[in-house]
Amino acid sequence: MSLEFGILEFGILGILGILGILGILGILGIWNLESLEFGILEIWNPWNLKFGILGIWNLKYFMSKLIIVTAPSGAGKTTIVHHLLGTFETLAFSVSATNRARRAHETDKTDYYFLSTKAFKQRVTEGSFLEYEEVYDGQFYGTLRSECERLWALGKCIVFDVDVKGALSIKRAYPDESLAIFIQPPSEEVLFERLKNRKTETPESLKKRIARATEELTFADKFDAIIVNDKLETAFAEAEELVKSFLK
Repeated sequence: MSLEFGILEFGILGILGILGILGILGILGIWNLESLEFGILEIWNPWNLKFGILGIWNLKYFMSKLIIVTAPSGAGKTTIVHHLLGTFETLAFSVSATNRARRAHETDKTDYYFLSTKAFKQRVTEGSFLEYEEVYDGQFYGTLRSECERLWALGKCIVFDVDVKGALSIKRAYPDESLAIFIQPPSEEVLFERLKNRKTETPESLKKRIARATEELTFADKFDAIIVNDKLETAFAEAEELVKSFLK
């Protein structure tokens, strides 16, 4: 008995075959429905590259939205970032890299990627940073591209807690995909008092922080939104509303 197939039969078998593959991939957790944007079928490989039926896709086209939170030191951005992370399940924190010494309460790869100065500068030479900044003399902070790729691979929207100039660099790189929020203190005097009350700075380092904070306050109007952190609960509510609207 011979079988003859025409265009219709091949078409039906082809569709059934694809559906079968998709079902298997779905069961195995290889195919992520949330990341399906530009290809009919996309599969992650161990190197975090996506392959579609039409070819290899640049990871940039599959990235999630970015939430950039910045402020002068002492304005309360980290507290607001932690609140957002606890409020929205789709958000994930971008761990920055630094060459400064680790403080007693900090954990490597959780609070920061702590690198030696030599290692940090080597990463700069290799183009490993999305952005980096010498925040204070000899003290560097930056966002590793590999950290962003790690979180995009998880299908997360990334939250950045970065210095003001670093925030502007990320915003310039992804102007349409990002929401940049500037956290502003009620006044310079309140900010300076908060910095003094931390009691974590030497007189010299405190002087540097105050000088830098004074400069950074002049950049507020370059961001998408400004939240004045006078009453923390009010600032939380404003941040939630901004992020909720942006993630729609």
